[in-house]
Amino acid sequence: MSVTESPLSSLLAQTNFGRALGMRIVRLGAGTCTLHVPLLETSRRPGGVMAGYVLVAVADVATWLAMKTLLGPDDPSVTVDLHTVFVRAARTGVDCDATLLRCGKRLVSATATCRDERGELVAQHTLTYARVEGPATKALSGR
Repeated sequence: MSVTESPLSSLLAQTNFGRALGMRIVRLGAGTCTLHVPLLETSRRPGGVMAGYVLVAVADVATWLAMKTLLGPDDPSVTVDLHTVFVRAARTGVDCDATLLRCGKRLVSATATCRDERGELVAQHTLTYARVEGPATKALSGR
């Protein structure tokens, strides 16, 4: 299955987190997604740097959308584990590149990398999603 940017951009725009954090799709591929999240006044922590929860959120959402490029926009999979290593403070907007490593019958493994506007690494994430039974998984399995 191949999903284009238009339905996923619409899906992202319909979410509270996408709108609140100003996320936008930069690039999509089969099992990949790059999102941009700006440094908003509402997402700054003391010292003017991007709050860590924004970096975690953009990694989760980029991975969620990368999965949808393969499994379709109705896929109901959910995050079961997300590990983040914060490398340095983000003082600008951030691009987050998510890549699926394995898309199994029950679990999806992925990595996501967040870089600031200078290309400096600010956070590295590993993620695991559970593929739950729903319309998309039933259609893929033929049940």
